[in-house]
Amino acid sequence: MDIFLLPMFHVLGAPFKFSFIYLIIWYIVKRPFNRMLMPVMGLIIALWLGKIMSYFIYDMHSFDQTMFMTLNYGVIFIGFAYGLRYSPKKMNWLFTLIILFVLINIVIMIFWRSSPNLIRFYNLEFRLESGLFDYRNPGTLSNPNGSAMALNLLLLFWVIAKQYKLIDLSNAIYDMLLFILGFIVIVSFGSKSGFLAYFIILGYAFRDYLKQNAIKVFMVVIVAVVAVTTLTSYVQNKNIGSFETGISTFFSLDDKIQNEFSKDNSLDGSRIYKLKHALESWLRSPIWGFGADRSASNSIQSIQYHNDGSEILVNSGSIGLFLFALIVLRIFKIHPILIVPFIFPGMTNSFFFTAQYAMCHFIMVGIFYQAKTNRK
Repeated sequence: MDIFLLPMFHVLGAPFKFSFIYLIIWYIVKRPFNRMLMPVMGLIIALWLGKIMSYFIYDMHSFDQTMFMTLNYGVIFIGFAYGLRYSPKKMNWLFTLIILFVLINIVIMIFWRSSPNLIRFYNLEFRLESGLFDYRNPGTLSNPNGSAMALNLLLLFWVIAKQYKLIDLSNAIYDMLLFILGFIVIVSFGSKSGFLAYFIILGYAFRDYLKQNAIKVFMVVIVAVVAVTTLTSYVQNKNIGSFETGISTFFSLDDKIQNEFSKDNSLDGSRIYKLKHALESWLRSPIWGFGADRSASNSIQSIQYHNDGSEILVNSGSIGLFLFALIVLRIFKIHPILIVPFIFPGMTNSFFFTAQYAMCHFIMVGIFYQAKTNRK
């Protein structure tokens, strides 16, 4: 509830979540360890090896970003440890959590003009001033791509928890309600990676049901199309630009993706440019990387890669990328669909470096690992 429904609070400019405080205290008291945690610990060591190397060779004296990334890895490590110890018998509360998350974001989408207290509570004033609300709903995370990622994580947790019998709300109406309402919110975010992740999770969730109940699914699709069409008409009358933009993005998704590949690869806005820059930087320090503080160097510029693999490759070199791949592989073995966030948005924006949501994902990975182990 803290991770998904409350904003990031700040004390003296430092961001924090109540969950962070609770989990850190829990870890200090319990001090658990499991071999599954070793690759995450290895990433922290690899990050600092890269930082020490860049400090002495490239005179990169700043430690701010490396410290921040260490904390990012740290909460992931602790979250994973917590998930491995925490073995809930039932997770029906996920339904309530998803409904609340969806409703809050729908309220933001529709009533942002008349809800200054809600805008203030979620720190969305700067999005209001920049005019983002006119064409995209930033959501509770203040970033459309991040808000879409959060919703997809919740739907992912729901799907896997049901498979492991941690949810006994077996009627298909629960799934349909969550995914139909989720689609409305995903549209308002207008996130390309959000759409792709949503439909991967949707396809997995209904793969068996579709085979056995094709007629029912067809009827649900008809109802969903009518609902979305009606809502589109409503938002046009209410001048809700984010939903109109999202519908446009949805129906031109292939063109939007093609546009990413056709951008000038010599410009910073191109994903291909970012990938080429990451590879060039990696070749300067292929084993250790440079740590996370690169702005002090003329030869290794600070750049937002919008790709978790590229970020780790430059930060921690080949060692870091190997450990990251090992983490993803182990998660894949627990359940293949759990790696969806590492692809969308991990390969197109960022997932592993959104501390609170990566931490929550690893808590769930730990829970599902134990659930899978107990079933054997």
